[in-house]
Amino acid sequence: MSKASADSGMHPHLEIVSLRCRNAVHARHVVEDYPPEPDQEWVLFRRDRIVFIAYTDSAVPMAIAVWAHHEGHASDVYAGQVLRDVAGPQRRTARTS
Repeated sequence: MSKASADSGMHPHLEIVSLRCRNAVHARHVVEDYPPEPDQEWVLFRRDRIVFIAYTDSAVPMAIAVWAHHEGHASDVYAGQVLRDVAGPQRRTARTS
């Protein structure tokens, strides 16, 4: 497990999906307060109200989105968008080479 508020360029082999939070303060709380996922490789970083989730296992961003919604950091619409992006057949994620 890896957790950092840094540039995603450090982890070029990870998929990336974004989660829009209610504001920049809520995004900071997601990055700083999300509990660790044992035995998973992932990174959280943010820009303003957007949290970027870099991951290898799709269960991680889905768990983060659900947690962020339950904690009041993200609306059901934006948390649901992460679930659709990760689980859907035409995921909208960025992959760096």
